[in-house]
Amino acid sequence: MIICPDLANALKNGKLMPSYLIVDADILKLDLMARNFAKNFNAADVFYLKKPEDKTVITVEATENFVSQSSLAGIGAQKLLIVSDAADLNIASQNKLLKTIEDSRGQNVFLFLASSDANILPTIKSRCVRLNLPPLSFAEIKSEFPYFPETFSDGTLTTAQLFIQTPNAKEIYERAEKLLNAESLDRALQYIAYLNKKENQPLALVALNHFAKTQPVLSALAKINRNINANCNKTNAFDLLILALF
Repeated sequence: MIICPDLANALKNGKLMPSYLIVDADILKLDLMARNFAKNFNAADVFYLKKPEDKTVITVEATENFVSQSSLAGIGAQKLLIVSDAADLNIASQNKLLKTIEDSRGQNVFLFLASSDANILPTIKSRCVRLNLPPLSFAEIKSEFPYFPETFSDGTLTTAQLFIQTPNAKEIYERAEKLLNAESLDRALQYIAYLNKKENQPLALVALNHFAKTQPVLSALAKINRNINANCNKTNAFDLLILALF
């Protein structure tokens, strides 16, 4: 079971703080940890705030609904309010939650789960105890995704989930490794044509990062990931790999 040792100890000793911030790039790992921790509370006292499927951020409307529901009378002594991914909160939503933290007076425990804290307001950070999750062992990953091969593990549940959900995952990894060892541009282009298919792109980038051995390739991959996070075209991003390889 994936847990946060510091949270578990605080709960055991009756010393839970009003709000926590836990940052980890593996958002699936954060979510599973939070759901395991939530088992210590009455189900009616646990509330989740996430980005609506049709939105690019956690909207004020979603936040207000979350706050309204969580303000109802609870069953237990405390309610657990989980925000995932807090990196998706816009400024107005963060300010709304800030006021809720200040008004809760120990009646709520906030868990802010974030893939990055770059856009989280300093006023939110200053009111949270920051915790870190320990690295996952492969046994822990295997317990969630039994058919994920250790050969391709990078220590994250997100990669394991993506691998399992991609029908041709092994072939993508094989061609990614061949691309990075290609002896000619013509051969490399053959592999890129396959990896660059829309349905293959997400796992292809993970696979290339897994096999990359040289700094130029790693730099190119880092730039690709930044471009994709900025909503740039994934197809054009692969051009950077050609420049790095040849």
